[in-house]
Amino acid sequence: MYGFRNALRVMVVFSVFWLSGVNGAQAELVEIDFEAVDLQGGGEIPNPYVLGNYDGYYFGNLGVYDRSIAEQDLGYSGYSNGATSGEQAAYQLWSMPSYITRSTDRFDLFGGFFTAGWREDVQLRVRGFRNYDNIAVYDEVFTIGTEALYLELDVLDVYAVTFETYGGVSAGFEYDGTNFIVDDLELFSIPAPAGAFLITGGFFLRRRRA
Repeated sequence: MYGFRNALRVMVVFSVFWLSGVNGAQAELVEIDFEAVDLQGGGEIPNPYVLGNYDGYYFGNLGVYDRSIAEQDLGYSGYSNGATSGEQAAYQLWSMPSYITRSTDRFDLFGGFFTAGWREDVQLRVRGFRNYDNIAVYDEVFTIGTEALYLELDVLDVYAVTFETYGGVSAGFEYDGTNFIVDDLELFSIPAPAGAFLITGGFFLRRRRA
């Protein structure tokens, strides 16, 4: 499986860099661990630092927290396990549908580590959208728990990826909810062709909640 994923990445990278050589646009492989986000005292939960624009992407309804602060304020939970590298990770705000988008450029989301904050067996629905037509070109549901799990997504050539959570059973922590944590994302930007149109976050905010 990992061999197939690596081969797929090689093909994507080769193809995109060939295209960038044609039109002069720049492709970029990005690994995001959220450690460079300056929380400025806003990393405590449940008063989040809202992420928004970061590292060339827009993270809607996602915040960033500090693991040590979370443990101090809330005690041990999935938030302790969600920061898989360093002390910071992103998490879903108020269990609301969240998304990643990249303006005019399409991108690939290869995968990342996902953790449920409070419950076991939370259902995480991941969808990828290529156009305004509201039709998902990628739609999968994964089961996550309070231990970090790497999800190999391979969502390719999209403008946005959305995340929705539901279900699960209490893991016995003081608080509850279907929130998820994500860390160490692997993304690859694809330069937009000439004349590409802008896609806005409002489109995804208007989507009906699951």
